[in-house]
Amino acid sequence: MNPVTRMLVVGRSIWCAVGATVKVYREGSGGTLELLQSLQMEKGVSCAATIEDDVWVALQGSSVVRLYSNITYECLFETDVAPEVSKVLAGKPRK
Repeated sequence: MNPVTRMLVVGRSIWCAVGATVKVYREGSGGTLELLQSLQMEKGVSCAATIEDDVWVALQGSSVVRLYSNITYECLFETDVAPEVSKVLAGKPRK
């Protein structure tokens, strides 16, 4: 069994990265956790952040970040940040 490597509270749910899967739970009856959704990723999650009811996820070894809905669990948006980061770094003077 893989360990939980990232955990994020979003609204009334908990998003847990386990290997290449993100599992979304909420509190069930009697203090138990109820699995709401299981999202399969290509790689493990390196970072996750929340804005309101949406979750940004970055995968290990990838410059692509994805935005997921905490309501529908659908991927709402995906972008590759490498081109913008490269432009910013190219404009910086070297030390």
